[in-house]
Amino acid sequence: MMNESYCENHNLLREMFVRLLYRILQTVKIHRENNQMVVESCEKFIILIRKLSSTQNNLTLQVMRGKLYIDEEKLLYRRENITLYDQMTAYLERRGLQGLRFYQNHLKEDDNRQILNAAVALNDSKHQKNPYEWLNLRLKEYGVSWLSIITPEIIDRKQRQDKSGRLLKTYSYALASVEEIVNKLSVQNRAGIGKPAGCSEHG
Repeated sequence: MMNESYCENHNLLREMFVRLLYRILQTVKIHRENNQMVVESCEKFIILIRKLSSTQNNLTLQVMRGKLYIDEEKLLYRRENITLYDQMTAYLERRGLQGLRFYQNHLKEDDNRQILNAAVALNDSKHQKNPYEWLNLRLKEYGVSWLSIITPEIIDRKQRQDKSGRLLKTYSYALASVEEIVNKLSVQNRAGIGKPAGCSEHG
C-alpha cells in the first residue's frame, strides 16, 4: 500500500513539474517577471526540481520515441495529462531538442530572473538555424549553470546501447536454441549407428 502511495505521489509530482515548466514557457510570452503568477510558478518550479532530484544532483526531461521521460523513466500518460505531455513533446521537437537537464545544486531560491531568461531563450530558439548551439551560447551569456541541453549524440548513444543489449540477448537465445537442436540430433545419430535404414540383420 505504501509503495502504491509513493508511486502515485511521485507521478503527480512529475506531472506537476512538466505542467509548471510548460506554464512558465507560455507565461513569459505575455507577462513580466514581477507578475504574481510568474513569481509563484518560478518558486514552485525550484521546489519541485529539488524534490524530484533529492537522491541525485540533476533531473532530466527528454523525448524518446515520441514520449516524455524523466530520468530515463517514461511518464505515466493519463487522460488528464496526455494533452499537456503531447504539447511539451511538440515544444521540444519543434526546436530539435532532445531534452533538458536541471541541476538543483546550481539553482538558488531567488533565481526567478534566470529561470525567465532561460524560458525566453528556449522560446526564441525555435527561430534559430541551430537551436542547440544558439541555446548553449545564450545560456552561457545569462550565466545559467543550472540548465543544460541534452545533445542528440547522448540520446542516440543510449538508444544504440539499449538496442545492442536487446540484439545480444536475442542472439544468445537463438544460439542456445541451435545448440539444443544440434545436441538432440547428435544423440539421435549415435543411437542409429550400425543399423542403416533398409538393411536386414539376417542378410
